[in-house]
Amino acid sequence: EIPMVLKKPISNVFNLDLKSSYASRIVEAYPELYDLYDYMYQQRKLSNEYHKHVLTNSIGCFQSVYCPDVLIPRHSRPYQFAKLAKVAVNGTRAKIEEYIAKLKKAGFVPLLTNTDGIWYYSETGLPYHDSNEGVELGNWENDHKYCRFLMASVGAYQYIEDGVCY
Repeated sequence: EIPMVLKKPISNVFNLDLKSSYASRIVEAYPELYDLYDYMYQQRKLSNEYHKHVLTNSIGCFQSVYCPDVLIPRHSRPYQFAKLAKVAVNGTRAKIEEYIAKLKKAGFVPLLTNTDGIWYYSETGLPYHDSNEGVELGNWENDHKYCRFLMASVGAYQYIEDGVCY
């Protein structure tokens, strides 16, 4: 059963978005890969978002039977980088849980999570902030602010931001 508060629109809802979360978790675990991932992150909005797709979708390739062999051209080496995919996925989940705890401690109400973020309610109408907020790889930001939010059922929600319904 969905709590009644989520069956009615509520205001002062924000989305805490972990910036390129999979890549960010990989560079936390493997700092030697930072320059490569930071370059792709900086370029992610160029070239029809090619670099953004690499940042996001390479995780699937890493754990695939079709993962390219880095030593033998045109050959695959199944699951060659599955360890990186595991770090990315599990690290993101852990980071989400970390921020749920931080939001609760700061008096906010987490409503739901998605792959790389948390929708949360602010009783004061003000967003959450901390020292990791920013727009760089490894940061997070409130990418949707002051929303009117409706969660009709599990996995089904909509929000109105700046007069536009999504």
